[in-house]
Amino acid sequence: MSEIEIIIAIKFGTNYSTNAYMINDGRTEDPKLFTVPFQKHATSSMSLITPTVALFTENGVFQSYGFDAEYQNLQQGDKNKYLLFRDFVWDLFCVNDEVPKNLKAVNEKEMKSIDVMSAVLSYMDGHVKVMAGKHSIDVSTKYVLTVPTCSCNDSRGFMLEAAEHAGFPSDKITIVEEAAAALYFCIQNPVLTGLPRPTANQDKAYVFVECEDDNTNISVLKCPSEESINIIYRDNAEIWATCQVQKDFEELFALIVSESFLNYFLQKYPMEYYDIIQELKKKINSTPSDTQRVTMKMPAFLMEKFRKKTGKSIEKAVRKTILENNIEFKLDKCKISPDVFQSLFSDAGKHIVEYMEKELLTKYPDVDYLILIGEFAQSPILQNIIKESFPSKTILIPPEAGLAAVKGAVLFGQKHVYLETVQCPRRSRTPDPEDTGQLEEVVQSPRSYRAGKNDVTNLSATNELFSDLQRVVPPSEKRNRSRLCVIQ
Repeated sequence: MSEIEIIIAIKFGTNYSTNAYMINDGRTEDPKLFTVPFQKHATSSMSLITPTVALFTENGVFQSYGFDAEYQNLQQGDKNKYLLFRDFVWDLFCVNDEVPKNLKAVNEKEMKSIDVMSAVLSYMDGHVKVMAGKHSIDVSTKYVLTVPTCSCNDSRGFMLEAAEHAGFPSDKITIVEEAAAALYFCIQNPVLTGLPRPTANQDKAYVFVECEDDNTNISVLKCPSEESINIIYRDNAEIWATCQVQKDFEELFALIVSESFLNYFLQKYPMEYYDIIQELKKKINSTPSDTQRVTMKMPAFLMEKFRKKTGKSIEKAVRKTILENNIEFKLDKCKISPDVFQSLFSDAGKHIVEYMEKELLTKYPDVDYLILIGEFAQSPILQNIIKESFPSKTILIPPEAGLAAVKGAVLFGQKHVYLETVQCPRRSRTPDPEDTGQLEEVVQSPRSYRAGKNDVTNLSATNELFSDLQRVVPPSEKRNRSRLCVIQ
């Protein structure tokens, strides 16, 4: 074994991918952990995450990944000459009971699943090594690869095979579920107070709530010791698939500008649309539950295009809807009442609480800790819903909750950790929760502002010129169309 060792962790999330690495030189007692950023297009800024999107030629030759893939695809004239894979991690691991042999690209053409995954693994490996400056033959490399916690039972074997196809040494590969990696990160992180280190005499259970932008995964883990983690329950139920936070925001916005215009703007100006979503995420992760009006900055370009296409100003359009007392536009600012903004979380929070009460806590009443990680774990509004619903439980949110899994994966590579995953029945859907009255203080979903699909035009400032436009992204129960806008 060489004197210097690098541990590379790669996380392919259902929405976004990221990585981390650590260098052990044999001399540093506490080696530092690094993440390798990705450059965004049209700006000089960098991001620690990149979309889980891959682009290939029609002959299956890898072209680009993440931001680069979306940007390059946008520039292509003939879309049929390229294969763009969005949501491929979800389609690989979370849809069926087995990993499919082939994956469908956006244009419906297929490619072997193993070829897609091995190519993107090779790309991510090179991305980390180039940025870390470690191409020396004297460096020994270990790989820790994560799979979604809700993955099908043969996902580990598939990921191992794909890594070997990518040239990773088979004896240097570790596969770990995201929740297990995140738990290990929490246990090893001295900054996270309230979570005691496991001991042999205390076999505590932890519920992990992975809050992504279009679904939530729930799992229960036990940690008999610092070298052993057991996943005793996992479910791929999309707890808020029908009430995603961003999707609800889009529905709310469509009441004002119409769905036709929103689809048009998404197709023609994805970068500006992405700016709106990024602004929303900032507000989500910083707005307290007792907030006053929420002010969002909107692209001036949006206001201009709406006026040209409809002949109306967006300021006047909102006054013709039932939202006239709740949303106000002034110049490039959109001011939203606290009740309406909190409604973005009402269904999401209600689904999580209902699911945990009926599906988990009846089976695991001795659970002590609820740990929130992922995209929206930092939301004070969502945190407040969970805390008020489970006052007897310890609610924890680790620092950098969105990176907890990949950073924990690096720590997995430092020492051998025994991981056991039960073979849980996997469900495709969580039923809509009944109105039990347990969350009476939570305001209604934006959906309640709609009088019904047939009456949407009566509520919106809809222009007849858009009536014959087809939807850019067909309605889907599974995915959130706003994550298609990943170019900045």
